Formats: sequence, structure tokens, C-alpha cells
Amino acid sequence: MIAFEMLIWPRKKFRRFKLGKTRVWMRWHIWIGLAVGPVGVMHSGYHWGGPLTTVLMVLFIGVIASGIWGLALQQVLPQVLLNEFPNETIEGQSDAVMAFHQSEAITMRDRLPAGDPDTTSLLDVDLMNYLQAGNKSRSRFISQRESEQLFIQLARQFVANPGEIARLKTMCDDRRRYDRQARIHGWLHNWFCVHVPLSVALCVVLVFHIVTALKYW
Repeated sequence: MIAFEMLIWPRKKFRRFKLGKTRVWMRWHIWIGLAVGPVGVMHSGYHWGGPLTTVLMVLFIGVIASGIWGLALQQVLPQVLLNEFPNETIEGQSDAVMAFHQSEAITMRDRLPAGDPDTTSLLDVDLMNYLQAGNKSRSRFISQRESEQLFIQLARQFVANPGEIARLKTMCDDRRRYDRQARIHGWLHNWFCVHVPLSVALCVVLVFHIVTALKYW
């Protein structure tokens, strides 16, 4: 059962040979993976055993738990992306889109009259940094609530330039949307960073367990 579970990785490497449909492989991977847990518990005789078998069972639990977590994410997050981002931008292109927005923001900024030092810093430092780095910046525009208040102040100060202020606000909203989209993509894919190492460790310990059992039991 575990050998079949591990076959899903080489199967991905040899997709060109069309070794069955991906959906069928995943369905069997999920159900057999869930069945491995009870079988492993029964095989253990409902005891943890020594250090080796204890480590093995902990890895079993970790692999199954991370697999269930990943399955839940795969069921929920794509629907969130579909509902919240109907015009989803390809993750690798968001930086290029925001670089274009930043260039456009500079043009919008140049159309605004000179303001007081605080306003100048807000537009030339906080706003531009946020468009460039998003949540990685220390901009006041990171918080949506604070951003709304800041744009209300800017709209009052630049009454003669409503179009420019509205466009700058739209760019900030886009930056915030791209950051949230990136976080969701991270949740959607980064669970592999737990599931895969645990699976490899499980196989290594399992082989050692088999060899030890055949040699000494």
C-alpha cells in the first residue's frame, strides 16, 4: 500500500506515457493513504512498541494528517480563488503587473500639485513602496482600513484631482488583492513542504524497520 502511495511521484515525472488519469491516481492515493493508518495500527497490535516503532507511528500520523490537511486545502482554496478573484492574475506575473502600476502611479503623482511634507512623504514613499513591495513594505497602506482613511484625506486635499486619487486607490486595492492571492497560493502549495519530507522519512524508517524485524524477530 505504501509502495503504491509513493508511485504517484514517479508517475508525475512520466506523464507523457499516460499511465492512467490523474484524477483516478489521486482518488486511489487518497483512499489507500487513509486506509494505511488503520492497517498500521492493527499491525502494531495497538501498542507503540520500542523507539523505532514509535517513531514510525508518529511519522504515519504526520503523513496522514498532512495529507488530510492538504486535501482540505485543495477542496476549499480553489473555490475561494474563484469567488474572490474572478480575474485571477497568474502568480508569476503579479510583480510585472505591479511594476506597470507603479510606473502609472508615478504619472498620476506628477499630475498632482505640490502638497505639505507629510503628504509628499505619503505619496512618494509610503504609496510607492506599497505598490512595489506590498505586505513586505512598512507602508501605512498595508492596512485596508487605514488605507481607506488615507485616501479620504487625499481626496479632500486634492479636490481638483479626483480621477488621479481614485486611480491611485484602485492600484493599492489591486496590490492588496495580489498579496492575498499570493498567500492563498502559498497555503495551496506549501503543505507539500511538510507532506513530502515526512513521506520520505516514513519510507526510510519503514525500510529500516523491515530489515530489523527480519533480522532479529
